[in-house]
Amino acid sequence: MSSRKRGDLISWEGHIAIYLGNDRRIEAAPGEGVVTSNIWHYNSTPRGIIRLFN
Repeated sequence: MSSRKRGDLISWEGHIAIYLGNDRRIEAAPGEGVVTSNIWHYNSTPRGIIRLFN
């Protein structure tokens, strides 16, 4: 997580979001639509990051 970059995918158990930078993410939230929030908003720690492009 310490090497995360803008555009990385952040993975939680059963969920993925896109990292926007500055500890912010964008995601589709059930019942809410597309939202942005802090990556530490969930009660669980992210499992890791997935980098699609260098």
